[in-house]
Amino acid sequence: MNLKTAGTLTIPADTPSLTFPIGTTIDIIQTNSGQVTVGSAFGVNLNATPGLKIRSQWSIATLLKRDANTWLVFGDLTA
Repeated sequence: MNLKTAGTLTIPADTPSLTFPIGTTIDIIQTNSGQVTVGSAFGVNLNATPGLKIRSQWSIATLLKRDANTWLVFGDLTA
């Protein structure tokens, strides 16, 4: 994501017209100074440590879909 101010990448809930298969991975790269926070739509469970913010410019995080509406967020994260 190329943001100059902070922003949120929102993971959508599964719907009949949009469902990522279990095992899907999505990489997120913060390519500018605006801090990226990973958020979730209603009904989506995000698991991460120590938090859901990408640490700094050029940091990378990965989303891994583990189950219906359940994602693991891992990588260069901060609280």
